[in-house]
Amino acid sequence: MKITKRDLTVILYLTGIALAFVAYQFYFKTKMEDADALDQQSDALQITVDDLKEKDAHKAEYQKNIDDYREKIDTIAKTFQPEISHEDTIMYVKELLDTQDVLITQLKMTDPSVIYVVAGTGTASGYSMMAQNNAMSFEYATHYNGLKNLLNAIYNSKEMQNIEAFTIKIDNPEDELSFDPSGNLIEDVKLSEEEEEEKEKVLQLRKEKGYTISGEITLNRYTMTNNGLEHDPLPIPEMDHGVVDLFRSGTGTPETEAEE
Repeated sequence: MKITKRDLTVILYLTGIALAFVAYQFYFKTKMEDADALDQQSDALQITVDDLKEKDAHKAEYQKNIDDYREKIDTIAKTFQPEISHEDTIMYVKELLDTQDVLITQLKMTDPSVIYVVAGTGTASGYSMMAQNNAMSFEYATHYNGLKNLLNAIYNSKEMQNIEAFTIKIDNPEDELSFDPSGNLIEDVKLSEEEEEEKEKVLQLRKEKGYTISGEITLNRYTMTNNGLEHDPLPIPEMDHGVVDLFRSGTGTPETEAEE
């Protein structure tokens, strides 16, 4: 087949168009898209630069606000105790027994639970404070005025705490079953001799003092760790390490002598 000069011109023309199309699709178009992306990145970076310049112009003001807030946080944190041990809780209840006209028959304590974390305060890297709840509850027996005074003492305590819940049961001193502090709801429950003696002592004490109101009080007691304060435990008088009967009441188990 003979290719004429005209055919060759057409072939070269079409080849040029194809090369131009390929160059546009795979080079110029890509470069244009890259240029558009760079323009968008440049605009975003310019916004960031302008924002940083504005913040830098107010750097001293921002730093003062940070220092003020940090001082306020530290001041508030120092109103809390850094720790409340179980021994502290026992002594707190003993203080209520010594100062209030109330009989407390049972105390329940729990380990601290974290309720809030304050991070980024202080000068040390990674420093944080934790707000914890050292919940406790106790069963009580008293009379009307005694209950009012007890709630007032709890409210005015130096500890940072609040009453989560409390129950009130009105007893009839003439009805021994309703006046039963053991919590037994079934009349024919058999108690041991020791339990019967303890029950009679409690019943007699409540009747002598006119304690016709009983119930349970649950307290939330709050602490703040790493607040710059040291734990100052309540003193436990005349208690040696390892003593079973904490308060020398004579009801504890005799301490076993260590083998030599």
